[in-house]
Parts: sequence; structure tokens; C-alpha cells
Amino acid sequence: MATAYGIHIGNSSGCLAAYSNGAPAVIANDAGDRVTPAIVALNASEWEIGLPAKSGQPSSKSIIKHNKRLMNCDFTEDDLAYVEASSSCRIQNEEKVVYEFETSETTLCLNPDKIATKIYSKLFTIASHSVGSDGDLKLVLTAPLHWSSASRDRLTKCAELAGFDVLQVISEPAAALLAYNITEDAAEDLNVLVYRLGGSTCDASIVKVSGGFMTVEKNIFRSDLGGQCLTQDLAEYIAQEFKQKWKLDPHESRRAMAKLLHHADNCKHVLSTLNSAHVFIESLLDGVDWSQNVTRARFENIISSRITACIEPAQKAIESFDGKISKIVLCGGSMKIPKLQSAIANLLPEAEVLSGISPDEVIAVGCAFESWTFVRYA
Repeated sequence: MATAYGIHIGNSSGCLAAYSNGAPAVIANDAGDRVTPAIVALNASEWEIGLPAKSGQPSSKSIIKHNKRLMNCDFTEDDLAYVEASSSCRIQNEEKVVYEFETSETTLCLNPDKIATKIYSKLFTIASHSVGSDGDLKLVLTAPLHWSSASRDRLTKCAELAGFDVLQVISEPAAALLAYNITEDAAEDLNVLVYRLGGSTCDASIVKVSGGFMTVEKNIFRSDLGGQCLTQDLAEYIAQEFKQKWKLDPHESRRAMAKLLHHADNCKHVLSTLNSAHVFIESLLDGVDWSQNVTRARFENIISSRITACIEPAQKAIESFDGKISKIVLCGGSMKIPKLQSAIANLLPEAEVLSGISPDEVIAVGCAFESWTFVRYA
């Protein structure tokens, strides 16, 4: 039987999972990481995807982040402004959105679909090198619940151009439930809260599971709130500490702020598992290095107001739902933060929080399970 694959690509990262030998597994990239940054950069004439693109941010003038926002056929002006603010290349939006990359020889123009294809191609290479990947690489993708069929078709075409054989595109809440096999294991009808905090968006869904079928009863989506907000808060704190000591303001340099955001993001990830993290930034501004320790308690204090905002979609969904919610599934890399986990869990003290799969991997694992179901019964 062919290996079945599942992919979830968000605004900030992507994850590849496979289902073979009766169990799902996340496939690490060539750097050994289980999650790949959804970032693309042009360095001279070489394309960089993933960690190399992310690591080169401070000096790159041709970097694209949060491309997924512009893959939505119904993207808004706010979406475009967000991508423009976080990317360092020029973006044209006349008849269609086009990224402009300046090279020593010419100006390259690529649309969001071509950037998405490059990210899928990176994951295709990883999948091709994995065990048992002979033959067509069968794939199930995921898309936000509110995306139209046209938007989902764009994802399918990009993945197919990268080399995958796309079987289906499913919604993110459905994939999260499939990862835990809830539809098969449920002996009776139940309601599940699926809460996702992605890189730049978040949403809360209440899904009814009945007779092996899933129905989304409630969904509240926010495009202005995500893990990047937490990173920015931490970067702002470090910037103020630096300014207080050296009387130099990192806000006056885009390069300095890019460095700060990069190191703040790394610090945030470390504090998801450890009680303290060390931040060292070489030549942050005017040749001055910066070194400090950040404790988890300090970080939680910095983001306390954001936590209140983050759980609001879940609160509203729960308050507007007439029924008992017995399980909670958490998705998105920022949901690895213990304080956020407990904040969501406290909304439903009697509900079981399913935590056997890492939040930044759960949607991809669910896609792999669905892909395996297709392959098994083909």
C-alpha cells in the first residue's frame, strides 16, 4: 500500500505527516525540524524556502511571509497590508497581486500561487526522501473553514504542480478531529471545541460528532490575532530594555527590529517547554550586542492582555452554543504555551483536553489519516 501524506501550511509554518504501517508520523525536514517555516526568500539568484529564508531575514530585501493570506480568493485590504508589512519585497496589486524581486540582472514577478508552489515543492522533496514513498505521493490538504471552493482549488493546483497527487482538501477543524480519530471512537454523540491559534490568525469551532459525521455548529474567526502578536509583545519588551540601558532605540532601524523579532520568536518557542530562555543578539544596533535572560513568568506577564484577547473567540463560541462540550482540541504552534493551554482549558473545566499530539502538528496528522483512508479503500 502506498504511503499516504497530509500537509497543513499556515501563514507562518508548514507540517508534513505520513500514514504508513498503521500509524501516523510527522516527517522532519532536512534540518531535523518537524515544522518548516512558510517563508520564501530570493538570495541573489537562489531561492530559499523554510529555515534558510527565516534565518536570513535581517539582511534580505526579497522575503515573503504570510503568503497564505493572499491565496484566499476573498482576501481583504487588511490581508494585503499585513503581507506588505511583514514582507520585504515590493507587492503590486493592480489587476492581480504580484511580488516583485529585484536581482542584479532583472526584475522577477511572481504571484502568490507560485510562492505557494515553492513551499509545496519543498515539502514534496522531503516526502520523496522519506521511507516508503515509491510511486505517486497521495496527499490530503487542509484549508480554513471559511475558504471558498475556488480558494481550495488554488491550493490543489499548487500542490499538484509541486508533484503531489491531491486526493482532497478538508477543513482545518475536521483535520484536527481526525487526528484523534474522534469520529470513529465516539460511542455517542458529542461536541468538541477546536481552538486554533496560528501565526497571524485564530479561530474557535464547535463541532458536533454524530454517527461518524462531523458538523460545525459554531465558528468564530479573527484575522488580526495570532502568535505573531505574542512575538511582537516580547520583542517590544526587549527593545525597551535595550533602550533603557544603552539610550539607543531599535525602532529606528528596520534591520534591528527584524533581528529582535527573529530572536523573540525563538525565545517564545523555548519558553513553551523551559522555564527560562537566554537571548543574545549580536550587534543589535550601532555595533552593540544584547544579552539577557527571560523567564516564563516574565513572558506570561508580558502577554497577559493578549491571552485575554486570544481566548475571546472561544468564549464567544461557547456562550452562543446550547449544549455540552466534552472535548477540546488545541491547534497551532502558539498553543504549546502552557499559559494559553490552561486559559482555554479553564473555559470548560469538565471537558477533556486532548494533548497527545503537538498542536503545531495535529492538523497535518489529521490530513494524513484522511489520506490513508482514501488509499486504503481505493
